[in-house]
Amino acid sequence: MPLPIRGVLNDVAMLSARSGWAVGRSGVCNPKTLIARWDGTSWKRVPLPANGRHGWLDGVAATSASNAWAVGIPGSDKGKALMLRWNGSDWTRVRLPRSKGLTQLVGIAATSAANAWAVGTANDGSSLILHWNGRTWTRVPSPGRDSFLSGVAATSARNAWAVGLTGGSNSGLILHWNGTAWTRVPVVGLPKGTVLYRVAAVSARAAWAVGSTSDEKAVIVRWNGTTWRRVKTPVKAGVLIGITALSGRDAWAAGATSDNISGCAGVSALAPGLGDHDRPAARNLSPLILHWNGHRWQLVKNPSLPAGAGLVGITATSARRAWAVGGAGDNLGPKAKALVLHWNGKRWQ
Repeated sequence: MPLPIRGVLNDVAMLSARSGWAVGRSGVCNPKTLIARWDGTSWKRVPLPANGRHGWLDGVAATSASNAWAVGIPGSDKGKALMLRWNGSDWTRVRLPRSKGLTQLVGIAATSAANAWAVGTANDGSSLILHWNGRTWTRVPSPGRDSFLSGVAATSARNAWAVGLTGGSNSGLILHWNGTAWTRVPVVGLPKGTVLYRVAAVSARAAWAVGSTSDEKAVIVRWNGTTWRRVKTPVKAGVLIGITALSGRDAWAAGATSDNISGCAGVSALAPGLGDHDRPAARNLSPLILHWNGHRWQLVKNPSLPAGAGLVGITATSARRAWAVGGAGDNLGPKAKALVLHWNGKRWQ
């Protein structure tokens, strides 16, 4: 059910049954950053540094009790990309490579304290990829201009994926890191106008990415070690934003179905990234949870939720434990309450 925290949670990272983080925002037009912590019993909002309280957090990654990252978009249009780090006791803002104009970070992934990736868009409209080597964040060359990255996943120092949208051809974008360089990888069966929001990787031979078409049809694509290809989904209408995978036979996707109306200053209630390509806000939201059993994707029953609820992020640590986050009420607007669902191996609650 909704938490006693006003806002929407956009991403979640779990370290164990007793430790986890979820990030998002409270408010819409003038959002404030939101981070909640799971201590094994309850979710509680945690304090943030003064220079990291205004904006919108979209991504979170954690490798240990003393190492976690959160990324997002600053509250000011003149601000730099927003990144916060947890050192075991406090969240502090991170100094990033210098850049001119507004930059946005939307997705983050980490495999260790010495290997992490953050992605988004740069002030010149090109995709932005930053790498952490354990000491500093540096910008890494990314193929193509006029593009936006919203999700990243990594399994090792030599295998990482990033997804988003390229403006030149108005189509979904997938990039791969092989340990040396990022290169673009084509997708079979992807309609023009598709946006890919998040990606999850299991190994060099197994990965998933989710998104939606320009006419709000859910999209799931799969990497089999050779080719990215679109796969069938049990729902036609909807937006899939969150994806997590434990193996080639066990994966979850989350999102929502909705009718669309114009939002505040082009702010999207659902999609990662503030004002994500002018995607409108949403109304009449209904949460979506899909499960991959190794053969097909199936729609999974949700618990009873207030009207106007949607899911944005999802993660799983075992076949009996998964978490999905989003918001409930007010169609993820200013009055929405943070929402967390938990899978216990039999049902979502």
